[in-house]
Amino acid sequence: MADTDPIQPIHEPAVPFLDEEASWVRDAADRFEGARAEELLAWALETFHPRIAISAAGASTDWL
Repeated sequence: MADTDPIQPIHEPAVPFLDEEASWVRDAADRFEGARAEELLAWALETFHPRIAISAAGASTDWL
């Protein structure tokens, strides 16, 4: 079971995968642990284009 400490990343798939897919997800999580967002997005686009959808959410608190 994944560590539930909110500070630590969780490297468990969000949905149940086949064993070979779970291994691939863990490998990708390890590969991009310290990567910049640009590196991850470049890899995702190269790997999954044209079957990819990207979504992001966030807010700036500078105005508060």
